[in-house]
Amino acid sequence: MATLNKLTTAEVKNARAPRDRDLWVNDGGGLWLHVRPSGGKAWRLRYTVAGKRRILDIGDALVKSLADARADATRYREQIDKGVDPIEQDRLDKEAERAEAERQRQEHDARLTFSAAASKWCEFQLSARKDKGAEAMRALKKDVLNILGDRELRGVRKGDLMMCLDAIVARGARRQANICLRELRQFFSWCETRDWIERDPLFGVDKKHVGGEDQERDRVLSPAEITQLRDQLAASNLERRTQLAIWIMLSTLCRVGELIRARWESIDLDARTWLIPADDSKNGMPQLVYLSEFSRRHFEELRALTGWSEWAFPASRLTKQHARRDLITKQIYDRQNNAAGSHRCRESHALDLPGGNWTPHDLRRTGATLMGENGVLSEIIERCLNHKEHRKVVRTYQRQELVAERRQAWQILGEYLDELVYGNPRKVLQLVRGAA
Repeated sequence: MATLNKLTTAEVKNARAPRDRDLWVNDGGGLWLHVRPSGGKAWRLRYTVAGKRRILDIGDALVKSLADARADATRYREQIDKGVDPIEQDRLDKEAERAEAERQRQEHDARLTFSAAASKWCEFQLSARKDKGAEAMRALKKDVLNILGDRELRGVRKGDLMMCLDAIVARGARRQANICLRELRQFFSWCETRDWIERDPLFGVDKKHVGGEDQERDRVLSPAEITQLRDQLAASNLERRTQLAIWIMLSTLCRVGELIRARWESIDLDARTWLIPADDSKNGMPQLVYLSEFSRRHFEELRALTGWSEWAFPASRLTKQHARRDLITKQIYDRQNNAAGSHRCRESHALDLPGGNWTPHDLRRTGATLMGENGVLSEIIERCLNHKEHRKVVRTYQRQELVAERRQAWQILGEYLDELVYGNPRKVLQLVRGAA
């Protein structure tokens, strides 16, 4: 019988290999200490099974003790005595583990509901958005998950989803249906990369199958409509801060979301500036707005109403959050004829204008148009709108801020609105296009 346990712990610790070759030190019973010139040490078990010589790696000798290596060797020798090859058995065990893991994964995926998967998508993907995915999840919960949320994800079919999208179109919200389609396509693509589904059920579906191609809005309020709006606001039962928001958006060209997220610390009424941080702007570019006297006065009145909060439009005195993004949009929407049947607002026609329904974003377009009609150059208007230059060469090499020109553009717009809305005569002369 082969002699066992030839090595001592000290011998294992002090074993060194020559510089030019490996060193093998026998502990007996097929257990060897394998020492490399680099200093690495490993336990190996040499054995023969079914006429084949094999070497089994038992573990790192710098980690696994001599006693543990001998215990493992004894266990493997028992298998060998029964005709079982430890290396082959280990391979079979790993295959069995992989098969079981795959079975459990498939079972989990089969149980994974649409709502649970959407929550994971929001956590890992939508959290990178500015609103942390709040708007996308609100839309999906309202129109899709409310109906299909409890379904197994793999069981959701194209017909189920088209039914939900068709319902959105049926209520007249074609653009919202397209937005919902876009979010669903992104969601199912994300699920597909994780092998939660075999294929996107909406593959091949695009806008033409849902809400149709988006119609570019060109609604601009005329000067007569602006003065009519002034008169109608008093009887609209609209929150005073929302009335102020209308004039601020019109005179600064800001987006409604930028105004809702505005902090008082970013608004300097003495310097007449409002800094819109990159995190709050649509294109991720900061914007310094120069406030006209018209804008400053409305911000000043707003501060008297909400100056107790860090936000220009706080949600309430009970929270430290800004108001919901749709606060202003909904109040304006509910007071036009498209909301007459909603029974949510008694003043459902209070803000009707001859040119048709209008939105907060139309105020931004109207302000830009008024700038142009008063002689401001298109390039300056684009800067005031904080639009990103699409031409890469221009964007890369022309970095001028045009501070004086932008300041004057906002001043021209503000004084025009002051005269139109309140009858205050203008102080800044209207620009003449092409003037030297």
